Amino acid sequence: THWMPQLEVYERYADQRAKNFEWTWDDVEAADMSELQRYYKGIGYDEIPKKDPGETGVITLDTSPMDDEEREMLALENWMDEVYNEEEDILLFDDESFEPRDNVFDPNYGTSSTDKSSALEEKFMKEYEAFER
Repeated sequence: THWMPQLEVYERYADQRAKNFEWTWDDVEAADMSELQRYYKGIGYDEIPKKDPGETGVITLDTSPMDDEEREMLALENWMDEVYNEEEDILLFDDESFEPRDNVFDPNYGTSSTDKSSALEEKFMKEYEAFER
């Protein structure tokens, strides 16, 4: 928005910067509501310009109950969040570092050949065996 640079640099807003731009309802109630009118009057407007709702960037919240299509889409989005792994999704089959265990049809899919993973697995197995005793 066009007013944020003014808040960040004008000396008159130093107290707002000190608050880290975190306002309370008391701050809202104490706000100088005529400042915006004086601002527009100072740049040649008689009144504050009105914008069409499409120009403001303000969105409305639809609080009506979801229909079946929206419910199914939400379920799909939640499922995608649960199963989608961005790191695994970018594997390329012609990549030199692609190993057979990176193929989802390989019985060893998801296992790692790094020493760190092996050491972690060994530590887990030792703790598991100790727990089982």
